[in-house]
Parts: sequence; structure tokens; C-alpha cells
Amino acid sequence: MSPDAAPQAAFLSLLTAARDGDTARFEALAAQAEAARGDGLLIASDVLRRLLRDGRAAAVARLAVAADPAAAVWPVLVYSRGCAALARGDRIGARVHFARFRDAVTRPGSRFDPTRHPQLNVMYRQGTLVADAAEVTRRRELSHPDPADFGAAAETLGTASGAAGPVVAALADGRY
Repeated sequence: MSPDAAPQAAFLSLLTAARDGDTARFEALAAQAEAARGDGLLIASDVLRRLLRDGRAAAVARLAVAADPAAAVWPVLVYSRGCAALARGDRIGARVHFARFRDAVTRPGSRFDPTRHPQLNVMYRQGTLVADAAEVTRRRELSHPDPADFGAAAETLGTASGAAGPVVAALADGRY
């Protein structure tokens, strides 16, 4: 099999396992592709997006419910289940699934690395953004800066740029 054919074969195998509702096989195939080429999570994500696009959210939910939370592909499954909940207007369910995703990808030892690929980066940013009221409050308490801390910096930026109004500065790398 040519190197180019391997991801396509993995996609088709994962798609078949997902459509058959064979969670153990889905997890094993994703792990195998991850170990062989480092693309198992990406291919699994593509398969799950395809199922969601094709109106097969119930198949995604069945896979996620039966999946092992210790499996490398579990965050991708629970993220996709959160997307399915949002698509059908289930905001409470979406928050629950995205909280599980957030817990999975931020726990020590997580194998989910959002810096490996833009698709994983987007998944990470979207999956950690949706939160319930308690989480939003916790985030505000952790990161609510004192506006006075920015006064001198904003004044310096405004003076340096010659701007008459407020100046907004942001730092980002090439992925954004």
C-alpha cells in the first residue's frame, strides 16, 4: 500500500467501524493510525464530522457513550458529541460534553496535543470555549485583571502609535 493510500484506508476502516457501531474497533483503528503515522485523531475527527454532516448524530453518540475515557480518541468522540448536541439545540447537553472534553484534554498525561495540527487546534479552542455558568464564573475569577494593570501599557501603546482612541494589542502565532 502506498503511503498516500494509508490515510484513505484508515478513513474507510474507521467509517465502517463507526457505521457498524463497533466502538472497540473504532478506538483500535484510531490508535493504530495514531501510532503508525500520527494521524489517527485527525482521521477519526474527519469520520465523525462526516457522520454528523450526513445526519448520523445518533451513531456518534453511541460511539461516545461506549468509548473508553482512557482511549486516545475519546476526546475527539466527546467533542463530536458536543457538536451534535449543539446542532440539535441541546445547549445543556453540549455544555456537559464539552466539559468532559475540556477535562480530558487538560488533565495531566493527556495525549491530545492541539499544536500538532490546525484541525486539533480549532477543536481544542471550540471545545474549551463552551462552558456552563459555574465554569464561566471560575474563569472570570481566575483571569479578571485589574484594569489599572493595563493603564500604563495602553497609554504607552497609544502614544507610540499616535492613536487618538483606544489601542488593542494582541499576540498570536501563525495558526491564528
